[in-house]
Amino acid sequence: MTQKPLRFVNPKMDLAFRKIFGSDHSHDIIISFLNAILDLTGDRTITEVTILDPYQAPPILDLKESILDVRVTDQSGRRYIIEMQL
Repeated sequence: MTQKPLRFVNPKMDLAFRKIFGSDHSHDIIISFLNAILDLTGDRTITEVTILDPYQAPPILDLKESILDVRVTDQSGRRYIIEMQL
């Protein structure tokens, strides 16, 4: 019997990213992941995340739609948005 090669989902794809990191149970994982890949330490360390609706209507009709992925709060209380893009 011939085995088929394993195929992996690219976690950089929006759907896969949301499937891996987008549940309430994965907040610790995404916090650790983002702090590691963004090399955040000290008061810049992310402590809280919220997965956002990816299709938010723009405030001005002529603007393209905004696709936002994760709203984060760092240790010093700053809030910002991180977007996954290819």
